[in-house]
Amino acid sequence: MSTDDPTSTYQPGGPGWYPDPFGRAEARYHDGQAWTDQVASHGRPATDRPGGRSKVPTVHRATEKVQREVSRASMTAGAVTGGGTLFSEPILVVNQKAKLIELHNEYAVYDQHGTQIGAVRQVAQSKGKKLVRLLSGADQFLTHKLQIVDASGVPVLVLTRPAKLLKSRFTVADRHGQPLGEIVQENVIGKIHFGLPPAADAWERSGARTGGPGTSPSPTRTEPRSLASPRPGKGWPRRCSPPRTTTSCRSPARWRTR
Repeated sequence: MSTDDPTSTYQPGGPGWYPDPFGRAEARYHDGQAWTDQVASHGRPATDRPGGRSKVPTVHRATEKVQREVSRASMTAGAVTGGGTLFSEPILVVNQKAKLIELHNEYAVYDQHGTQIGAVRQVAQSKGKKLVRLLSGADQFLTHKLQIVDASGVPVLVLTRPAKLLKSRFTVADRHGQPLGEIVQENVIGKIHFGLPPAADAWERSGARTGGPGTSPSPTRTEPRSLASPRPGKGWPRRCSPPRTTTSCRSPARWRTR
């Protein structure tokens, strides 16, 4: 499913790097007035003309099936009234889109009544990663980036799962790149469970206490400062060419000012 131009309802408050509202790259530069053609994925710059529709993955799940899934979770649809959005609904049902050959992850998000109110889409999937995924399962050890979008395709959250060996860890950021917390895998053997680490631990990991990766760019600055990878060499080059007025570009989900 594709929606109309998402930028009609998504305009950032100032210049900087933001999740690409079109879902074609990891980040796109907004000059304070409009979206530009400057994009970046994994710290590598590129150009992509802004505009067009935003793809919102859909599963075409029957309403009755979604409601049955709610019942199987020992919940009653309608017991608590929701607001119809991802952040106001008491129950969310997530279904993965079934594919014969899956090269990127896509999920549909439904409310308790079976109405799709959002989706999850994988972004910044290079041709090399797709080839690895097609020929083997080794891509599970690589870094993956996901956007959680509303029904119109506007990003509301960004998930980054860094490269891993055994346990996965997801960093969560809002649409402006500000770190919100983490989701961590708790076990390796048996049915996999995920949990939320203590707030203090997540804060320390984000680097916000020490002015590290969690430190946001100055809101009064007309140009974004240098964006640097918190761990150089872990999937991000040390520096990439800037889009016109910037000094370098980096992972928008984990910024650090120099």
